[in-house]
Amino acid sequence: MTLPPGTDFSAIVKETGDIWKQWGWQVIERDDFTKPNRFGYAPDGYILQIEARQDPKYPPSLVGSSPCFPGNLRKPNIVKPPLITQSPSGG
Repeated sequence: MTLPPGTDFSAIVKETGDIWKQWGWQVIERDDFTKPNRFGYAPDGYILQIEARQDPKYPPSLVGSSPCFPGNLRKPNIVKPPLITQSPSGG
C-alpha cells in the first residue's frame, strides 16, 4: 500500500477491518501474523487480509483472494504494475 507520510498504519489496519464489518463480513485478528492485522471473510467466499509489517516504517500489506477461479488458471509470468493509480471520474 502507498499511504501519505505521517499515516498511522495501525489505525489504517483497524479502520479497514471496521469497514469490512460494515459490509457484513466476518473479521478477525489472527495471532500467527504481525499485529495489528485483520482478515475479512465475505459470505460469498472472498477474503481480504491487511497486516502491519514487522518494520513499522513500512505500510501494511493488503492481500485478496477470490473463490471465482480455480488455482490452475493462475499465470505466474504476468507483468504486474508497480503502482495502481486512480484517475478522476469522467462525470
